[in-house]
Amino acid sequence: PNLTWLLLTKRIGNVLPMMQGIDMPRNVAIGATMVNQMEYDRDRIKLAQVKATLDPAFTFGSFEPLLGPIILDTYA
Repeated sequence: PNLTWLLLTKRIGNVLPMMQGIDMPRNVAIGATMVNQMEYDRDRIKLAQVKATLDPAFTFGSFEPLLGPIILDTYA
């Protein structure tokens, strides 16, 4: 309970179906790898859905390897 577990996935769309019926521990954060603008535009919405549904400690994006510029949408 004194650690924050960072769960990072390339397939953020799989998180909600895989977590059905499982309670999220309070010390778990969930992140998604997004390497370009197309993936960011697609996966930021899925990451927001994970945040709203599972209520993790926090959500985050990983942009490595960054394969092009990404314009972050701060309102998502």
